[in-house]
Amino acid sequence: MAEMIMRRLVLVFTCFCLAGCESAEVKNPTTFTERQTQLFYEIDHKLVYQGCQKLMRLRREGKLSRTTFYCNDTISEQNELPEPISALRPTYVRVDEMMVNIKFHSKEGLQLLRCSSNEFGEPKPRSEETKGLGFRSDPFDMDKLSGTESLAYLNENYDHFQMELIPGLTYERYTSEQTVPPEEVKQSNERMDEIMNLMMKTLNELAVKKQRLLHQTDHPELLKACRQVITRYNSGVYSRAEINIHDASAEDLRQIPRIILDLEPVSVWLEEKRVIVALIGGMDHAGVMAYMNNEEAVPRDDDMKLIEGLRYYDDGLQEADDDYKEYLDSLRNEAITYLDWKRKQMNLPIPERKGTVR
Repeated sequence: MAEMIMRRLVLVFTCFCLAGCESAEVKNPTTFTERQTQLFYEIDHKLVYQGCQKLMRLRREGKLSRTTFYCNDTISEQNELPEPISALRPTYVRVDEMMVNIKFHSKEGLQLLRCSSNEFGEPKPRSEETKGLGFRSDPFDMDKLSGTESLAYLNENYDHFQMELIPGLTYERYTSEQTVPPEEVKQSNERMDEIMNLMMKTLNELAVKKQRLLHQTDHPELLKACRQVITRYNSGVYSRAEINIHDASAEDLRQIPRIILDLEPVSVWLEEKRVIVALIGGMDHAGVMAYMNNEEAVPRDDDMKLIEGLRYYDDGLQEADDDYKEYLDSLRNEAITYLDWKRKQMNLPIPERKGTVR
Protein backbone atom coordinates (compact mmCIF):
# COMPACT_ATOMS: atom_id res chain seq x y z
CA MET A 1 0.00 0.00 0.00
CA ALA A 2 2.91 2.34 0.72
CA GLU A 3 4.09 1.83 -2.87
CA MET A 4 0.55 2.50 -4.12
CA ILE A 5 0.38 5.75 -2.20
CA MET A 6 3.82 6.73 -3.47
CA ARG A 7 2.63 6.22 -7.05
CA ARG A 8 -0.40 8.41 -6.42
CA LEU A 9 1.69 11.07 -4.74
CA VAL A 10 4.03 11.07 -7.72
CA LEU A 11 1.03 11.74 -9.97
CA VAL A 12 -0.02 14.66 -7.81
CA PHE A 13 3.50 16.03 -7.43
CA THR A 14 4.20 15.76 -11.16
CA CYS A 15 1.36 18.19 -11.79
CA PHE A 16 2.59 20.73 -9.25
CA CYS A 17 6.37 20.39 -8.99
CA LEU A 18 7.14 21.70 -12.48
CA ALA A 19 7.86 25.20 -11.21
CA GLY A 20 10.82 27.11 -9.83
CA CYS A 21 12.88 30.27 -9.59
CA GLU A 22 15.70 31.14 -11.91
CA SER A 23 18.95 29.46 -10.99
CA ALA A 24 21.11 32.46 -11.83
CA GLU A 25 22.59 32.42 -8.31
CA VAL A 26 24.04 28.95 -8.86
CA LYS A 27 27.66 29.48 -9.84
CA ASN A 28 28.68 25.91 -10.31
CA PRO A 29 27.45 24.10 -12.33
CA THR A 30 26.47 26.82 -14.76
CA THR A 31 24.71 24.91 -17.56
CA PHE A 32 21.90 22.38 -17.83
CA THR A 33 24.31 19.73 -19.11
CA GLU A 34 26.79 20.35 -16.29
CA ARG A 35 23.97 20.00 -13.77
CA GLN A 36 22.90 16.71 -15.33
CA THR A 37 26.44 15.39 -15.23
CA GLN A 38 26.73 16.43 -11.58
CA LEU A 39 23.45 14.78 -10.54
CA PHE A 40 24.16 11.58 -12.47
CA TYR A 41 27.84 11.02 -11.83
CA GLU A 42 29.50 13.48 -9.43
CA ILE A 43 27.43 13.43 -6.24
CA ASP A 44 27.20 10.75 -3.59
CA HIS A 45 23.69 9.41 -4.18
CA LYS A 46 23.69 7.47 -0.93
CA LEU A 47 24.40 10.61 1.12
CA VAL A 48 21.63 12.50 -0.68
CA TYR A 49 19.29 9.58 -0.04
CA GLN A 50 20.21 9.51 3.65
CA GLY A 51 19.70 13.27 3.89
CA CYS A 52 16.24 12.90 2.39
CA GLN A 53 15.35 10.18 4.88
CA LYS A 54 16.37 12.50 7.71
CA LEU A 55 14.17 15.29 6.31
CA MET A 56 11.16 12.99 6.00
CA ARG A 57 11.67 11.70 9.54
CA LEU A 58 11.82 15.27 10.88
CA ARG A 59 8.73 16.13 8.83
CA ARG A 60 6.78 13.24 10.34
CA GLU A 61 7.95 14.28 13.81
CA GLY A 62 6.78 17.85 13.25
CA LYS A 63 10.31 19.22 13.65
CA LEU A 64 10.67 21.08 10.34
CA SER A 65 9.76 24.75 10.20
CA ARG A 66 8.26 24.42 6.74
CA THR A 67 7.35 22.06 3.92
CA THR A 68 9.38 23.78 1.19
CA PHE A 69 12.84 25.34 1.31
CA TYR A 70 13.75 27.83 -1.45
CA CYS A 71 17.01 28.96 -2.99
CA ASN A 72 16.51 32.50 -1.63
CA ASP A 73 15.72 31.48 1.96
CA THR A 74 17.81 32.89 4.80
CA ILE A 75 20.93 31.03 5.89
CA SER A 76 19.24 29.86 9.09
CA GLU A 77 16.36 28.42 7.07
CA GLN A 78 18.72 26.74 4.63
CA ASN A 79 20.61 25.21 7.57
CA GLU A 80 17.65 22.90 8.20
CA LEU A 81 18.68 21.01 5.07
CA PRO A 82 21.35 18.29 5.38
CA GLU A 83 24.66 19.41 3.86
CA PRO A 84 24.66 16.88 0.96
CA ILE A 85 21.40 18.47 -0.20
CA SER A 86 22.03 22.14 0.57
CA ALA A 87 25.45 21.94 -1.11
CA LEU A 88 23.70 21.29 -4.43
CA ARG A 89 22.00 24.72 -4.16
CA PRO A 90 18.67 23.49 -5.55
CA THR A 91 15.90 25.82 -6.63
CA TYR A 92 13.74 24.32 -3.93
CA VAL A 93 13.38 21.24 -1.74
CA ARG A 94 9.91 19.99 -0.89
CA VAL A 95 9.50 17.56 2.02
CA ASP A 96 6.42 15.42 2.64
CA GLU A 97 5.81 12.44 4.89
CA MET A 98 6.89 9.89 2.30
CA MET A 99 8.64 11.84 -0.45
CA VAL A 100 11.27 14.52 -1.01
CA ASN A 101 11.61 16.47 -4.26
CA ILE A 102 14.89 18.31 -4.93
CA LYS A 103 14.35 20.58 -7.91
CA PHE A 104 16.68 22.46 -10.24
CA HIS A 105 15.21 24.98 -12.66
CA SER A 106 16.84 26.61 -15.68
CA LYS A 107 15.77 28.04 -19.02
CA GLU A 108 16.51 24.67 -20.63
CA GLY A 109 14.05 22.85 -18.40
CA LEU A 110 13.56 21.17 -15.06
CA GLN A 111 15.74 18.58 -13.35
CA LEU A 112 14.47 16.75 -10.30
CA LEU A 113 15.77 14.31 -7.73
CA ARG A 114 12.88 12.40 -6.18
CA CYS A 115 13.43 10.33 -3.04
CA SER A 116 10.91 7.93 -1.50
CA SER A 117 10.71 7.03 2.17
CA ASN A 118 12.25 3.92 3.70
CA GLU A 119 9.92 4.16 6.71
CA PHE A 120 8.42 0.74 6.00
CA GLY A 121 11.65 -0.84 4.73
CA GLU A 122 14.36 -0.09 2.21
CA PRO A 123 13.03 0.27 -1.35
CA LYS A 124 13.65 -2.59 -3.73
CA PRO A 125 15.77 -1.94 -6.83
CA ARG A 126 14.11 -1.93 -10.22
CA SER A 127 14.58 -4.92 -12.47
CA GLU A 128 17.90 -5.34 -14.23
CA GLU A 129 16.19 -4.79 -17.60
CA THR A 130 14.36 -1.56 -16.70
CA LYS A 131 16.05 1.24 -14.79
CA GLY A 132 13.87 4.05 -16.09
CA LEU A 133 11.21 5.29 -18.48
CA GLY A 134 11.36 7.69 -21.41
CA PHE A 135 8.30 9.62 -22.62
CA ARG A 136 7.75 11.03 -26.13
CA SER A 137 4.98 13.42 -27.15
CA ASP A 138 5.10 13.36 -30.96
CA PRO A 139 4.00 10.68 -31.43
CA PHE A 140 3.19 9.82 -27.84
CA ASP A 141 5.09 6.79 -26.61
CA MET A 142 6.84 5.42 -23.55
CA ASP A 143 10.08 3.43 -23.69
CA LYS A 144 11.73 1.32 -21.04
CA LEU A 145 15.28 2.44 -20.34
CA SER A 146 18.16 0.13 -19.42
CA GLY A 147 20.30 2.75 -17.66
CA THR A 148 23.09 2.47 -20.21
CA GLU A 149 21.77 5.28 -22.42
CA SER A 150 23.88 8.44 -22.62
CA LEU A 151 22.50 11.75 -21.34
CA ALA A 152 22.81 13.17 -24.85
CA TYR A 153 20.65 10.36 -26.22
CA LEU A 154 18.05 10.77 -23.47
CA ASN A 155 17.83 14.54 -23.94
CA GLU A 156 17.54 14.25 -27.69
CA ASN A 157 14.91 11.52 -27.80
CA TYR A 158 12.58 12.20 -24.87
CA ASP A 159 10.46 15.11 -23.71
CA HIS A 160 10.59 13.68 -20.22
CA PHE A 161 12.49 10.79 -18.71
CA GLN A 162 13.12 9.29 -15.30
CA MET A 163 16.01 7.09 -14.21
CA GLU A 164 16.79 5.20 -11.03
CA LEU A 165 20.10 6.36 -9.57
CA ILE A 166 19.94 4.05 -6.57
CA PRO A 167 16.90 2.27 -5.08
CA GLY A 168 14.66 4.98 -3.64
CA LEU A 169 16.30 7.88 -5.51
CA THR A 170 15.38 8.78 -9.08
CA TYR A 171 16.36 11.53 -11.51
CA GLU A 172 13.73 13.18 -13.73
CA ARG A 173 14.04 15.68 -16.53
CA TYR A 174 11.34 17.90 -18.08
CA THR A 175 11.54 20.40 -20.92
CA SER A 176 11.03 24.11 -20.31
CA GLU A 177 7.58 23.89 -21.93
CA GLN A 178 6.50 21.47 -19.20
CA THR A 179 7.40 23.75 -16.30
CA VAL A 180 5.39 26.39 -14.50
CA PRO A 181 6.74 29.97 -14.88
CA PRO A 182 9.33 30.81 -12.18
CA GLU A 183 7.23 33.56 -10.62
CA GLU A 184 4.47 31.01 -9.85
CA VAL A 185 6.60 28.56 -7.87
CA LYS A 186 5.53 29.59 -4.37
CA GLN A 187 1.86 29.78 -5.34
CA SER A 188 2.18 26.29 -6.81
CA ASN A 189 3.68 24.90 -3.62
CA GLU A 190 1.05 26.64 -1.51
CA ARG A 191 -1.61 24.93 -3.62
CA MET A 192 0.22 21.67 -3.08
CA ASP A 193 0.08 22.22 0.69
CA GLU A 194 -3.66 22.76 0.42
CA ILE A 195 -4.05 19.60 -1.66
CA MET A 196 -1.98 17.51 0.75
CA ASN A 197 -3.96 18.80 3.74
CA LEU A 198 -7.21 18.05 1.94
CA MET A 199 -5.94 14.60 0.94
CA MET A 200 -5.07 13.75 4.55
CA LYS A 201 -8.46 15.02 5.74
CA THR A 202 -10.17 12.93 3.06
CA LEU A 203 -8.23 9.79 4.02
CA ASN A 204 -9.18 10.23 7.67
CA GLU A 205 -12.83 10.74 6.75
CA LEU A 206 -12.67 7.72 4.45
CA ALA A 207 -11.42 5.53 7.33
CA VAL A 208 -14.52 6.54 9.30
CA LYS A 209 -16.75 5.77 6.31
CA LYS A 210 -15.14 2.34 5.86
CA GLN A 211 -15.63 1.60 9.56
CA ARG A 212 -19.31 2.54 9.30
CA LEU A 213 -19.92 0.46 6.18
CA LEU A 214 -17.97 -2.63 7.22
CA HIS A 215 -18.73 -2.83 10.94
CA GLN A 216 -21.66 -0.61 11.87
CA THR A 217 -24.15 -1.23 9.06
CA ASP A 218 -26.77 -3.98 8.83
CA HIS A 219 -25.64 -5.65 5.59
CA PRO A 220 -28.88 -7.57 4.87
CA GLU A 221 -30.85 -4.33 5.29
CA LEU A 222 -28.34 -2.49 3.09
CA LEU A 223 -28.71 -5.10 0.36
CA LYS A 224 -32.51 -4.87 0.63
CA ALA A 225 -32.34 -1.07 0.23
CA CYS A 226 -29.97 -1.32 -2.74
CA ARG A 227 -32.28 -3.75 -4.51
CA GLN A 228 -35.12 -1.34 -3.88
CA VAL A 229 -33.05 1.35 -5.60
CA ILE A 230 -32.43 -0.93 -8.60
CA THR A 231 -36.15 -1.60 -8.91
CA ARG A 232 -36.92 2.12 -8.76
CA TYR A 233 -34.26 2.85 -11.38
CA ASN A 234 -35.71 0.28 -13.76
CA SER A 235 -39.10 1.93 -13.23
CA GLY A 236 -37.72 5.29 -14.34
CA VAL A 237 -37.89 6.96 -10.92
CA TYR A 238 -34.46 8.61 -11.06
CA SER A 239 -33.52 11.51 -13.29
CA ARG A 240 -30.09 10.10 -14.10
CA ALA A 241 -27.99 6.95 -13.80
CA GLU A 242 -25.19 8.60 -11.84
CA ILE A 243 -26.37 10.50 -8.80
CA ASN A 244 -23.71 12.79 -7.32
CA ILE A 245 -24.89 13.27 -3.78
CA HIS A 246 -23.65 16.84 -3.35
CA ASP A 247 -25.52 18.21 -6.37
CA ALA A 248 -28.37 15.71 -6.71
CA SER A 249 -31.94 16.90 -7.00
CA ALA A 250 -34.10 16.79 -3.90
CA GLU A 251 -36.43 14.34 -5.63
CA ASP A 252 -33.61 11.88 -6.45
CA LEU A 253 -32.33 12.06 -2.87
CA ARG A 254 -35.81 11.34 -1.51
CA GLN A 255 -35.83 8.11 -3.51
CA ILE A 256 -32.58 6.85 -1.95
CA PRO A 257 -33.14 4.93 1.33
CA ARG A 258 -31.69 6.45 4.49
CA ILE A 259 -29.40 3.46 5.18
CA ILE A 260 -27.55 4.30 1.94
CA LEU A 261 -27.38 8.05 2.58
CA ASP A 262 -26.09 7.38 6.10
CA LEU A 263 -22.95 5.87 4.53
CA GLU A 264 -22.16 9.41 3.26
CA PRO A 265 -21.37 8.28 -0.28
CA VAL A 266 -20.06 10.68 -2.90
CA SER A 267 -22.16 9.07 -5.61
CA VAL A 268 -24.62 6.29 -6.40
CA TRP A 269 -24.29 4.54 -9.79
CA LEU A 270 -27.46 2.91 -11.06
CA GLU A 271 -27.64 -0.03 -13.45
CA GLU A 272 -30.31 -2.47 -14.53
CA LYS A 273 -29.05 -5.29 -12.29
CA ARG A 274 -26.56 -3.56 -9.99
CA VAL A 275 -26.03 -0.45 -7.92
CA ILE A 276 -22.66 0.95 -6.84
CA VAL A 277 -22.48 3.09 -3.71
CA ALA A 278 -19.15 4.94 -3.87
CA LEU A 279 -17.58 6.22 -0.65
CA ILE A 280 -14.85 7.96 -2.65
CA GLY A 281 -13.75 8.31 -6.26
CA GLY A 282 -10.95 9.85 -8.27
CA MET A 283 -7.47 8.91 -7.07
CA ASP A 284 -8.87 6.24 -4.74
CA HIS A 285 -11.90 3.96 -4.91
CA ALA A 286 -13.93 2.27 -2.19
CA GLY A 287 -17.58 1.43 -1.66
CA VAL A 288 -20.12 -1.32 -2.03
CA MET A 289 -21.67 -3.10 -5.03
CA ALA A 290 -25.11 -4.63 -4.62
CA TYR A 291 -26.61 -7.04 -7.16
CA MET A 292 -30.22 -7.84 -7.89
CA ASN A 293 -29.26 -11.51 -8.29
CA ASN A 294 -26.71 -13.19 -6.02
CA GLU A 295 -25.15 -15.23 -8.83
CA GLU A 296 -24.10 -12.07 -10.64
CA ALA A 297 -21.88 -10.97 -7.75
CA VAL A 298 -18.69 -12.36 -9.32
CA PRO A 299 -15.52 -11.88 -7.19
CA ARG A 300 -12.83 -9.46 -8.42
CA ASP A 301 -9.25 -8.77 -7.35
CA ASP A 302 -10.29 -5.54 -5.63
CA ASP A 303 -13.38 -6.68 -3.71
CA MET A 304 -14.62 -9.07 -1.01
CA LYS A 305 -17.95 -10.55 -0.03
CA LEU A 306 -19.95 -8.99 2.80
CA ILE A 307 -22.98 -11.24 2.29
CA GLU A 308 -24.39 -13.02 -0.75
CA GLY A 309 -25.16 -10.37 -3.36
CA LEU A 310 -23.24 -7.59 -1.58
CA ARG A 311 -19.53 -6.98 -2.17
CA TYR A 312 -17.19 -4.37 -0.74
CA TYR A 313 -14.60 -2.97 -3.18
CA ASP A 314 -11.40 -1.11 -2.31
CA ASP A 315 -8.24 -0.31 -4.30
CA GLY A 316 -6.21 -1.51 -1.32
CA LEU A 317 -7.46 -5.07 -1.73
CA GLN A 318 -5.64 -5.22 -5.07
CA GLU A 319 -2.69 -2.91 -4.51
CA ALA A 320 -1.79 -3.08 -0.81
CA ASP A 321 0.25 -5.59 1.16
CA ASP A 322 -1.19 -8.94 2.23
CA ASP A 323 -2.21 -7.45 5.58
CA TYR A 324 -4.82 -5.11 4.11
CA LYS A 325 -7.77 -7.33 5.03
CA GLU A 326 -6.41 -7.41 8.57
CA TYR A 327 -6.43 -3.60 8.49
CA LEU A 328 -10.03 -3.52 7.30
CA ASP A 329 -10.97 -5.84 10.15
CA SER A 330 -9.13 -3.58 12.63
CA LEU A 331 -11.42 -0.69 11.68
CA ARG A 332 -13.92 -2.39 13.95
CA ASN A 333 -11.98 -0.90 16.87
CA GLU A 334 -10.27 2.23 15.49
CA ALA A 335 -10.87 4.34 12.39
CA ILE A 336 -7.38 5.28 11.18
CA THR A 337 -5.70 5.27 7.79
CA TYR A 338 -3.91 2.19 6.55
CA LEU A 339 -0.46 3.77 6.78
CA ASP A 340 -1.01 4.92 10.37
CA TRP A 341 -2.33 1.45 11.25
CA LYS A 342 0.77 -0.07 9.67
CA ARG A 343 2.95 2.30 11.69
CA LYS A 344 1.27 1.10 14.87
CA GLN A 345 1.84 -2.52 13.87
CA MET A 346 5.55 -1.79 13.40
CA ASN A 347 5.82 0.36 16.55
CA LEU A 348 6.59 3.43 14.44
CA PRO A 349 5.49 6.90 15.56
CA ILE A 350 2.37 8.44 14.03
CA PRO A 351 3.29 11.65 12.15
CA GLU A 352 2.62 14.97 13.82
CA ARG A 353 -0.16 16.68 11.89
CA LYS A 354 -1.15 19.51 14.19
CA GLY A 355 -1.82 22.61 12.13
CA THR A 356 -0.38 23.29 8.71
CA VAL A 357 3.34 23.26 7.99
CA ARG A 358 4.43 26.40 6.14
